[in-house]
Amino acid sequence: MTFFAHYRDTLLHNPSGFIYSFANALGGGMIGTWSYYLMSPLNLLILLFPISKLPSVIAVITLLKYGLSGLSFGYFLIKSKKYVSWSVVGFSTAYALMGWMIANQFNTLWIDAAIILPIIFLGFQKVLRDKSSVLYVVALTAMFIINYYMGWMIALFLTAYMVIYGIARAYPVETKQYGHVIFKWLKASILSAMLSAWLLIPTFFSLLAGKTHYTRNQFQIRFEYNPLDMIGKFFNGSVDFKQLPSGTANIFVGSIVVVLFIYYFFISSIKKNIRFANLGLTAFMLLSMVFQPLDLLWHGWQLPVWYTFRFSYLFSFLMIMTAFTAFLHILDEGLDSKRFSITLGIILLGVAYVGMFKKHFEYLRTDNFIWGCVFLIIGIGVIIACAIYKKSLLLSVAVFVVMAGEMSLNMVTSLNNLDYLKSHDFTTYTKMLRKEVAQVKKTG
Repeated sequence: MTFFAHYRDTLLHNPSGFIYSFANALGGGMIGTWSYYLMSPLNLLILLFPISKLPSVIAVITLLKYGLSGLSFGYFLIKSKKYVSWSVVGFSTAYALMGWMIANQFNTLWIDAAIILPIIFLGFQKVLRDKSSVLYVVALTAMFIINYYMGWMIALFLTAYMVIYGIARAYPVETKQYGHVIFKWLKASILSAMLSAWLLIPTFFSLLAGKTHYTRNQFQIRFEYNPLDMIGKFFNGSVDFKQLPSGTANIFVGSIVVVLFIYYFFISSIKKNIRFANLGLTAFMLLSMVFQPLDLLWHGWQLPVWYTFRFSYLFSFLMIMTAFTAFLHILDEGLDSKRFSITLGIILLGVAYVGMFKKHFEYLRTDNFIWGCVFLIIGIGVIIACAIYKKSLLLSVAVFVVMAGEMSLNMVTSLNNLDYLKSHDFTTYTKMLRKEVAQVKKTG
């Protein structure tokens, strides 16, 4: 809240506060602070209201970011898959209310990444098809300017995609065009970095003189926890205060997405090299969330203090995008009963593991585990019905209702676990502080 108060004061009364401020310790540069915390365009709404309404304005901005994230992802699905139905709204809701979003609601500065990521990826797909790179350059540049930290993670994700899909020969162009496409992507990425350099370069030197200068070497070859512990995060209400400082990655995306994501790898009509490439990218992302050197890489060679695995929204994006591809295949081709049975068997093993070792998952209450199983059964039923009745409007609405219902339940349950500060606590403190500061100015 204090940063946002400074944002308002700087833009309305003291523009030099963008460069330097005596409110920063005993005086210090502010460019690094602005580029990390305050460059979201939605922050301009703060200027329209008095400081006493700041908590309410931040709440409105947060809700807008949720909505814009869903809208952005829905636009991405419609443009990339050429399909429009209520089910698109369901998958967009799963994206907008994914576990990462709920766990990081206090960090509104990061949520812009969830809004821009689908647009970046839409432009990225155009580059891979050897089409215009304008959308990719504009969106990636905007991400670097709004939050360089999240921009770094998205750039790393795209790089991993290029490498893994390139090895699998899974680009959507002929093999002889691969070199041209790679060069086009590199050129567009470098151009984005250059267009945002006016902010990135001062920020880099600010970091050298500050945070990075005092960071000890944290590199260790080790697994940070048992990879199977991630399964617990696919049940609703899997976020609490104990999870924020040192928990596993927040990857809740809803039952329908999990089922469809796993089934995707068994769909024979999808080319093997594409499935293998997606599996390789999935494996890389999963390994990144348990293997410390990769975790360190994603966070710019600094392990985070609180809010661990901040890049996990990229894995959720991959899961939901992949699940939607599987959903469209089911609508066109139906279900392969044998392969779908294998999918359900894998899921049953995961549920059994969590059920057997539920005491190990301290954050998971019994009622949340039961609700997770209920939504899983309902989700499987809806998927089977969609495979039978194909593009039924009623079933499309059912997909939306089930997905929105499960994601909403997770949001309510998780936020109840995290509620600890009332808005009047901040406004009362701010009024008292300003009163004392004004008194000091008079006596000085």
